[in-house]
Amino acid sequence: MAIDLLKKKISDFVIIQLSFELSRQGHNLTGELIKSFETTIREQGDVITIDFLMLKYGRSLNDGIRPEKIPFTPVPPYRGGTSKYIEGLIKFAQLKFFVDKKEATSIAFAIANKHKRYGYPLTGKTHFIDIAIDANSENIVKLIQDYYEATIELLITKFIKQIA
Repeated sequence: MAIDLLKKKISDFVIIQLSFELSRQGHNLTGELIKSFETTIREQGDVITIDFLMLKYGRSLNDGIRPEKIPFTPVPPYRGGTSKYIEGLIKFAQLKFFVDKKEATSIAFAIANKHKRYGYPLTGKTHFIDIAIDANSENIVKLIQDYYEATIELLITKFIKQIA
């Protein structure tokens, strides 16, 4: 197995596991976060690093956001300005609850008030990244071991053929 194939196998495997864990936790309303998963591979000498990339809110979902970091001031009356945070919650409410924009706006402000009190997500940090990696670390190590075993076996076979 070529090293490029190993890098691809590990990347694909981890992305599948991250996707599975997000879905298992119920964080797949639009599927946009899962669709955003991608990897970049960096090589520096003998060191290979696989960077896993995703939409920014994926990290917030994994790590959580403390209440004081929520970009919302819960003091009515609301001024009706534009906020990407509130706009995102409105879109979420429309998709999740199948309501019109007016009802979704009310739901969005209710969610924002809860976030401001308890943080995001309301259930606490999801740790979906850590869970997926920890649960599958043995499988990742096995992929790497299998690669090196096959490579060493191939080298020994070539060496034996050369001296025979």
